[in-house]
Amino acid sequence: NSIWGANVSYPNGSIVTITGSVFTNIQIGNNSTVLFTSNNIQAVNIHFGNNTKVEFASNCTEIRLAGNLSLG
Repeated sequence: NSIWGANVSYPNGSIVTITGSVFTNIQIGNNSTVLFTSNNIQAVNIHFGNNTKVEFASNCTEIRLAGNLSLG
């Protein structure tokens, strides 16, 4: 962990629920499904692999990035 928060990484084909709100890096593999449950997500970098489905439990989710967002 850094001062920002956890580094989380999931392999290809994962089905995950992410409940935290502060991260350094979020890495989701190809062909995965990820559900974010927090209304506010802060991260330095987020990478979603190819064919990854991203869902949010809240109708209004705010994502703050200090670095990069990579989609596929």
